[in-house]
Amino acid sequence: MSLHRVNKPHRWETTANIPNSAGAEAQQSKRKRRPKKKAKKKAEAQALHNEQMLAAQREEIRPRRIKSPKIMLPGPKPTDEYLNAAAQDFYVVDPPRRMLVILDLNGALVHRPDNNPRKTVPRPFLAPFLDFLFDNFCVMVWSSARPQNVARMVDSVLPPKHRSGLVARWDRSHFKLTPEHYAQNVQVYKDLNLVWTAESIQPQPSDADDVVRWDQSNTILVDDTALKAQGQPYNLVEIPEFTNTPAQQGCDILREVASYLQTARMQVDVSRFIKNYPFKADGTWKFDWPDDLANVPVAGMEPLHPTPRYE
Repeated sequence: MSLHRVNKPHRWETTANIPNSAGAEAQQSKRKRRPKKKAKKKAEAQALHNEQMLAAQREEIRPRRIKSPKIMLPGPKPTDEYLNAAAQDFYVVDPPRRMLVILDLNGALVHRPDNNPRKTVPRPFLAPFLDFLFDNFCVMVWSSARPQNVARMVDSVLPPKHRSGLVARWDRSHFKLTPEHYAQNVQVYKDLNLVWTAESIQPQPSDADDVVRWDQSNTILVDDTALKAQGQPYNLVEIPEFTNTPAQQGCDILREVASYLQTARMQVDVSRFIKNYPFKADGTWKFDWPDDLANVPVAGMEPLHPTPRYE
């Protein structure tokens, strides 16, 4: 047994192998366990944080936003000049004219669950429809989504061979909205005069035809909302909104649209044709594409050259 002095005077304690009291043992054991318990909690919290970050990156967790009511802005109206031109007689030309097709994305060609630009569900027959378009038309995209969301949708919808062939890729910044309206849920209008006066997207002169500018006679807007085209209603091919319902998954609207466009591209003035024969998804128009092409992925598809069949 040895003796050592405690800091208080005249007090001595032994350091012999005498068992500690139960209270001292519990206190010492608690001191030993406490750091381990804190470290374990810290590790669990870090692991949970890492899982949440990964889930957010994969877009598995998205805060649900409640859309504010749409603000209705005044839209363009057809001019007398436009209406008079569309009222003229239409007739077929051979060879077909070079035409511009303007595609809407969300609601027309794809469905975005929860408006998530990283998740897009393609409309049936989208792959052969895109191949048909890019083989026979000049194509541009015009969406009311913001630039970064349009870029993501284009990357997910169009394979590289088609992305490189786009005439233009327009987004929300091309509607001439005020800064206040740009950030709000407002009704937008696709005024085709903006396309027809944009010098950067005008066609290059060609010996094959006499098209020197995009105009009323050679422009087709494919959209699911007629209101957006109220300024030029006879340049619109309106298709039902795609919301990925079970009934729509078994539908072949894009086969009908392709057949309609095949006839439209042979017209001297497409607005005259659309005025007299507006598109209706009633089975009148249909390409003879095999049914097994309905759900073919867009990426990696070989170009198709279907033969139209009119019913």
